[in-house]
Amino acid sequence: MNKISYFNVIGPVMIGPSSSHTAGAVRIGRAARAIVGDGFNEVKFRLYGSFAKTYRGHGTDRALVAGVLNYRSDDERIKTAFNEADKAGLKFSFEEVHLVNAHPNTVIVEFTFPDGSIRSVRGVSTGGGQIEIVRIDKQEVRILPGDPSLILQYSDRRGVISKVTTVLADHDYNIEEITNNREDGLVTLVIIVDRKIDKSIFEEVCATGEYSHISYVYF
Repeated sequence: MNKISYFNVIGPVMIGPSSSHTAGAVRIGRAARAIVGDGFNEVKFRLYGSFAKTYRGHGTDRALVAGVLNYRSDDERIKTAFNEADKAGLKFSFEEVHLVNAHPNTVIVEFTFPDGSIRSVRGVSTGGGQIEIVRIDKQEVRILPGDPSLILQYSDRRGVISKVTTVLADHDYNIEEITNNREDGLVTLVIIVDRKIDKSIFEEVCATGEYSHISYVYF
């Protein structure tokens, strides 16, 4: 469900200097945080292409940190994001990564949790502040702004899709797209619906079974 809105025409309200390298980076950070959830204590940003070459000059580094702190692209605290992260006890670092056939504005956001577990989200800044989430951990996905998306990860078993889609249908949600990827016995299920999901509906979906992780993303 790829929508065109005034945002695509006039661009984002943002702290500059660059919509692709700053506003887009903030949105990737926020989306990645929403996907993995709270509780992480360290973040590594693995930068590719143009992001890797210009991230200091364009403020991409501050923007990414601001995003994982859950700031929006027009938040004045982007300018002091490093200090804000230090205050929050969040460790962060940046490194260049070499990828094959990747968009030049790509970043892998790697979250480390106190128990040592690591989650990663790969995002792309496609221009004008627009982004796309293309990978969660080892599994390819495609999540765009304006797509209300349920993301469920679980050990492969039957009946999960049926249970979740039944809950959504019972509450009159139209399913726009479903992707279902498997890797080493772990399933990443992404369900895109036609409108925002209420908290009570999300909780009902959570109650349909045991999941290693479940999140709702709408940005």
